[in-house]
Amino acid sequence: MSKEHDDIRLLEYLDGKLSADEAAQLLRRVENDAALKERLRELQSLNAMFSGYSAEQPSSGFTQALMSRLNQYPRGAAAPIRRGLILLAGLLVTVALASWLLSIGIFDNTRIDLNSVIFSSDAVRQSLPSLTFN
Repeated sequence: MSKEHDDIRLLEYLDGKLSADEAAQLLRRVENDAALKERLRELQSLNAMFSGYSAEQPSSGFTQALMSRLNQYPRGAAAPIRRGLILLAGLLVTVALASWLLSIGIFDNTRIDLNSVIFSSDAVRQSLPSLTFN
């Protein structure tokens, strides 16, 4: 039988839904199959762990209160829009400033000598080339 079918039969056994003959047949299979025996132990431990829990029931007015608030505008919904607009404005100012700096040639003939950069360790032992931005 397939593993899924075996799991279903084991769960039915644990729930007490099998007849006496079916339960006896399943227990014989469990005694002869080590993997099936281990799976039954796992399912028994899970069953024991979850048997102490019960499903919580909502209060009597929960559904009515929830349905009445469905069409309300959520609190604080305008805050993300404001933050997004501020972010967009900051982005536009940054792009405008970078474009202005490029247009006046502030970055023309800028030379960076990587050999003058001080490294904290001896990670760079060779002479590094200079980069020119034009």
